[in-house]
Amino acid sequence: MNRENNNNKEYKKALNSAYRFLARRDHSIYELRQKLLRKNFDGQVIDSVINRLLELDYLDDLEFARSFIRHCQKIRQMGPVRIFYELRKKGVSREIIDISSDEYSEDLEKDIILKIILSKLELGKREDKIIQYLQRKGFYLEKILNYMKLARVQNCEKSSG
Repeated sequence: MNRENNNNKEYKKALNSAYRFLARRDHSIYELRQKLLRKNFDGQVIDSVINRLLELDYLDDLEFARSFIRHCQKIRQMGPVRIFYELRKKGVSREIIDISSDEYSEDLEKDIILKIILSKLELGKREDKIIQYLQRKGFYLEKILNYMKLARVQNCEKSSG
């Protein structure tokens, strides 16, 4: 009986911790599990908490991945390589990443790359430095080079027009 009370208290404490984490931002199942482990909750208690949150639809790796992709592309202006790498670090499965990858917008990617290239060229940055910067942000080299050509054309039109 006493052990059951202790487990119930720990469960409630872990559940409240999980609610606080989720109130700040969405988490993947893996991320939440790691945070609860760092707070020294028992593995079985954590499993129970995660199962409860899944039942309540408070945890959903697919929805988390979709939201993360939209945020990283629109707000942090990251490319697909970096976004999908970050999702893997957060414990999201390749299958879920593949399913959620339809959230990534090729049109928005083009706008982001061109905007970055044009703004950095206006600041006098060297092309090789711009390319390296965009690669670190997770964009594919082939696309960067294609948009670099397009940016050069746009820059020439601007200066001649």
